[in-house]
Amino acid sequence: MWYPVNKNDRDHREKAQRRATKVVPWIRDLPYEERLRNLKLQNLAYRRRRGDMIQIHKIFHGFEDIPENSLVKLAGEGIKRGHSLKLKKPRHRTVFRNHFFSLRVIKDGNGLHEGVVNAPSLLT
Repeated sequence: MWYPVNKNDRDHREKAQRRATKVVPWIRDLPYEERLRNLKLQNLAYRRRRGDMIQIHKIFHGFEDIPENSLVKLAGEGIKRGHSLKLKKPRHRTVFRNHFFSLRVIKDGNGLHEGVVNAPSLLT
């Protein structure tokens, strides 16, 4: 999934979704959050984060043909808190690098519950 880096780009995409939800006649006058709820949708920021977490799950559980150490690295054995697949944040020099998939997924991925991380499939 394409990940817009600039706030302006993210806002333009969210604005397009806002307009699209207003096309449905019976919910046109409701606030945006209620329109999303009625259509069983999430805002785009949530959907991007969820997509990132699904991709990490697929990589670590072998559903993707990507070696797990090529994008993200495990923190190692010394980690006592959280789940068993904690990700290590590599050092980098530029702020731009924070938007790369391999760095932006670390905080959210490390904050997941053990049961979610070790779930055998995406459906459980």
